[in-house]
Amino acid sequence: MVWYDRLMEETAKKIRKEVVGKTLTYLLAGFGFVAALAWNEAVQALFNEIFDINRSGLFAKFAYAALVTLAVTIVSLRLSRYVGDSRDSHDG
Repeated sequence: MVWYDRLMEETAKKIRKEVVGKTLTYLLAGFGFVAALAWNEAVQALFNEIFDINRSGLFAKFAYAALVTLAVTIVSLRLSRYVGDSRDSHDG
């Protein structure tokens, strides 16, 4: 029965570690979402200052959406390369 108790203890530790890891991931994602909303509002205000969205309407909104999409794509590509490079350096 000793091996069974040891196995259960190891399994419980793994599960606890996984739960803590997932919880931290979700908390960080939530904080990231709040930060993204704040940046969205700031960039919208800047864009409105420059292009006066209320006056230029639909085109300015599409231009803003395209600009944000481009920025997110560039940041995502750079981050995925960075994460991929750091994982490769830890493997070898």
